[in-house]
Amino acid sequence: MTSAGGAAGEQFDFQDLARAALNSFFVLIKTIQVYEPDNSVFERPMQSFCDSVNRLLEEKPKVEFRVIGQLVYINKVFVRIDSTMHENLKGLLTVFEKLNINELVFKEAIEPEKFMAFLLEIRQFLQDEEPEESFRSKEFEGMSTGMIELEDDNEKRIEMSESMRALRAYLSALLTLKAMIKGAETGKKVWLAPVKGAIQDLVTHVYANDAMMLGIAQLPHYRHKHFNRLVNTAIVVSAMCRQLGADKVSAAKMALSAAVHDLDWSNEGNHKVTMHQLLRIYRGDVIGRERLLTVKELNNLNGSIPAKFISVASAYERLSALGDENGPVPGDEILRRIEEGVGVTYDELAVKILVNVVGLFPVGTTVELSTGEFAVVVEMPEDGRALSAPMVKIIRDANGDSADGRMLDLAQAGAPSISRGVPPGELEVNTAAFFLV
Repeated sequence: MTSAGGAAGEQFDFQDLARAALNSFFVLIKTIQVYEPDNSVFERPMQSFCDSVNRLLEEKPKVEFRVIGQLVYINKVFVRIDSTMHENLKGLLTVFEKLNINELVFKEAIEPEKFMAFLLEIRQFLQDEEPEESFRSKEFEGMSTGMIELEDDNEKRIEMSESMRALRAYLSALLTLKAMIKGAETGKKVWLAPVKGAIQDLVTHVYANDAMMLGIAQLPHYRHKHFNRLVNTAIVVSAMCRQLGADKVSAAKMALSAAVHDLDWSNEGNHKVTMHQLLRIYRGDVIGRERLLTVKELNNLNGSIPAKFISVASAYERLSALGDENGPVPGDEILRRIEEGVGVTYDELAVKILVNVVGLFPVGTTVELSTGEFAVVVEMPEDGRALSAPMVKIIRDANGDSADGRMLDLAQAGAPSISRGVPPGELEVNTAAFFLV
């Protein structure tokens, strides 16, 4: 058995083993809800799962499965999810959410009998209408479950990779914003300071690596789409500020306004509803007047610079997440529609900056190449290249089979061109995962 931290060939061995463990784990979870434990249908996936975990344990004293925002890490190593695993992962996440866990730790070699006992407890828990106890932080023979919180721990931050810190910043902003707005809706006293801190951290990551943050913004939306849209709009606005050369303090102020610019849960973008919600949050606070004014000026050509920036960023995110009657819209089509609104709804300078930030084919979107291959756009370098020639990672070959994610610079001589933007969801891949390896 090779280690997870070795050379490229060794890493591939780890990834194969990790995916085998995850796939067989999902099959077991699904099967236990249908069949009794003595059924032969368990034999193959159970043996595969135990073999995979035990081989991992040969290298490490324990094996930690962690699922964060539809991404999987085993012993802090990101597991690349191919297209065949996409549906399995979504099913596993649904079960984990019901169990209120996102971590599974194996402390010693696992045997089929031990793991079957664990599966039976899961089945009982899922069948009970009112289970007696949570699966959170529960101990079993040789293993335990847990919930990894997004606590502010500087020591743990230092241990994290850049991509993990970026993901943590994104999820922190999402959950902090969600808590504040839900609190305001129920009449509770809420504090804006945690949201300000989370947005400032988010902006810091955007200024350090805007391509990564724009890619993370492609994560499947958390429960209620609206919270993701607000955070994603804040990311796009921050990237626009960075493109313009604004300082991070100014960007953070604008990003905070973007994060609360649309609080209408009907997804109709009703400004009056947003104003009412903001008045609940600010409760007469003078500092909040600027954000109230920004909301009032959205889509107004004579409005303030924050209103102009947020208008185009919000339109971009709305079409990406909600789309039209046919669903989410491909990135190149989104920009075409926004450009049609220049001088009517959107400010020309704000639109130019948006296009320079995301390119004709925005970071995180999928495209089909002239070779028949499919790729995800991962970066638009600021080197004067054509906006139609970004950096991409190949995710499907010309036969439609999963590819290894090799990097390709479309600005290089002889490189293929982009034939079309692929509508979100067509390939059933989690494109954000390609920014976290």
